[in-house]
Amino acid sequence: MFERQNEANFAEIFDNTLLDIAKENSDMFSVVTEGGEKIVLFENISKYVTESGRAALKFGFEVLGLTEIWGTCHEENIASRKSLEKCGLRFVDQILYKNEIVCDRLKITREELEAVAK
Repeated sequence: MFERQNEANFAEIFDNTLLDIAKENSDMFSVVTEGGEKIVLFENISKYVTESGRAALKFGFEVLGLTEIWGTCHEENIASRKSLEKCGLRFVDQILYKNEIVCDRLKITREELEAVAK
């Protein structure tokens, strides 16, 4: 998966991989109802990444009273950067993490989030 993380359709690849693992191991990754029906526990999860990210931003601004929120990801992790951008964060600059790892920094302000929500 690591080698494919920058492909345009990575979210779909990731979800399908998890679903395949669940199908191949259905005895382990499922529950059985009283009627004997087997229900697989995994489903497509990528759609929840942006949804939970936006909820975290809303919490930060509305509950914690923050005026801006920053996100950081490894410069080669395009999937993470796209997730941050889908939540409304915009690229600001790059930093060196622990003086050796180049990371992208993105941020969003309360006003920017409100504009995205409209």
